[in-house]
Amino acid sequence: MTDPTSPASPPSPFQPRPAGPRPGGGGCSKPALLGCGALLILLGIGAVVFVVKSTDIARWWFHKVEAQVATQLPPDLPAADRERLRAAFAGLDRGLASGKLDPAGLQQLQTQLGQVIGKPNRQLTRQDVAGLTAALERLAGKPPAPTPSP
Repeated sequence: MTDPTSPASPPSPFQPRPAGPRPGGGGCSKPALLGCGALLILLGIGAVVFVVKSTDIARWWFHKVEAQVATQLPPDLPAADRERLRAAFAGLDRGLASGKLDPAGLQQLQTQLGQVIGKPNRQLTRQDVAGLTAALERLAGKPPAPTPSP
């Protein structure tokens, strides 16, 4: 017959095992503890790098968005409107580089860009381009130019 208190036998509801550490130790093994510690250190370093490089990351993202928007412009959009949009993105880039942009305005612009880029037909209208250009100019601190009537 087996001993009811041995670790190999199932626990008895009439003779519960004493609480506390089991023979042979418990808790995390040393390699797991070192791995978790290393992971926490890497995450901390990543967070610091993200905070330090956040401006560069935002500038990179807006350059990608500008390229995406350029592929969705209407084919009949006048060259002057294309140049105004390009200049508005350049103004945004300068504002990001200088750190003088309003964070709330930047977040609103990101929301607007997400709506414009995510259109189901993947083609922007002239009104979309005019609204986006005005929002970019407003955020960069440039007074928006009057929109010509169609």
